[in-house]
Amino acid sequence: MVGAVLVVVAAAYAGAAPERAHADFGRLVSSQGGSMTHSATYPDTYRQFAAQARLVQSLLVGGTGVVLVAIGTAAALRSEGA
Repeated sequence: MVGAVLVVVAAAYAGAAPERAHADFGRLVSSQGGSMTHSATYPDTYRQFAAQARLVQSLLVGGTGVVLVAIGTAAALRSEGA
């Protein structure tokens, strides 16, 4: 059951990664006083890295969920056979 919840949560967070990356950049800008002009592509690069980091986090949570579902399924099948 926990594994299925983790898979669902990971899918929801992965879908929201672009919006959350945009919000991360907004928080970064506001913490720096409202100006981030290091380079012409800095905002896009930061958002891309933030989104990729969030996708990797979701992948790890979802992967953990899949492993837990597989273990639970194997245990349930083994207990039915015994």
